Amino acid sequence: MPVIICAGHHIRYEEFGQTNELPPMIFLHGWQNNVTGWYRQIQFFSKHAKVYAYDQLGHGKSEKSRKIQYSIDLMEAVLYQFIKKLEISKPVIIGHSMGGILAQYFAIKHPDLLSKLILLCTGPGTSTIPNARILLRPLVYILARLFKPINYLMIKIPHHNMTKEQIRDDFRRAFATDPHGSFASLASILEVSFEEEVKKLRVPILFITGTHDLFTENLSFYQKLGAQTRIFKDAEHTFHYDSRYFPKLNQVMLEFISR
Repeated sequence: MPVIICAGHHIRYEEFGQTNELPPMIFLHGWQNNVTGWYRQIQFFSKHAKVYAYDQLGHGKSEKSRKIQYSIDLMEAVLYQFIKKLEISKPVIIGHSMGGILAQYFAIKHPDLLSKLILLCTGPGTSTIPNARILLRPLVYILARLFKPINYLMIKIPHHNMTKEQIRDDFRRAFATDPHGSFASLASILEVSFEEEVKKLRVPILFITGTHDLFTENLSFYQKLGAQTRIFKDAEHTFHYDSRYFPKLNQVMLEFISR
């Protein structure tokens, strides 16, 4: 599992595939997740393209420290240097949840550096809370101390259609996240919203969600942009590694990228 220094921080990443049948692909995971959440997609797409995925700061096996000044700009700088240092040409960027917010922000900043966007269970920023990181900083430290009970509570909340295996996988990935990094990352995305900028993007977009996903309400936003959209019946927020959904999901993504 190689490590690369991007924006001054150690980033753990994985690289798969040798063929160039399709453009290279970069998978960006969501909040309290990591590279392992993409393995169903990596296994499939590495047969068609060079595939990359990395743990975002504070997550998985990438750098974790209370000294990290988490922000969407830092996340974007990491992705930019990751692409530049590994010389990845015009990748398709696939982002889930927080990773999807980052993918759109990167596309706004560097529209010429990618070929397509696939957005899974996400939106054009979450809200407009000015200086959220500063306002929520004391709360971040409190939530970090309550990390375990909060996650136990989240797991116990009734779910519509998640299997016990999927809930267990989410729980395991959450606990691979640094408590401080987890909530500091969350605070950093609560202060961003860029609907108007996303409306100006000319890169092809595929937006995918599930009927039980918290971002389903963004479906109409992307439809109005002319993006290709798909909604999976009864699917929840992390359905991309659910065995009932990922074969069809992978096929939908493949068709979009192949065009």
